[in-house]
Amino acid sequence: MSKSDPWWDHLGEVAHLYGRNVRPEWATDPDRALLLSRTMHILSDGRGGYLLKMTDSETGERADDASKPIRFTLYDRAGWILWTRIS
Repeated sequence: MSKSDPWWDHLGEVAHLYGRNVRPEWATDPDRALLLSRTMHILSDGRGGYLLKMTDSETGERADDASKPIRFTLYDRAGWILWTRIS
C-alpha cells in the first residue's frame, strides 16, 4: 500500500478505531489506528451502504487496540455477513 497509488485497493489510509472527534487523545496513538486500503476505509465508515466492523477477536467487543488481533466482518445493506476474517 502507498499513500499515492491511484488504485483504491492499493491506496493506504489511516482508519482510527474510534473517530478523532470521539477520542481526540487517541488521534496520534499508533495502537489506536490501522492502515487500510481506501476501499476498506470507506466501508469501515459505513459509506456506500455496506459496513466493515472491526471487533476484538477474543471478546467480540468493538476493537480499541490495534496491537491485538482484530476480527473484520463485512455486512451488506440488509445486515447479512458477506465475509469475516481475523488479522
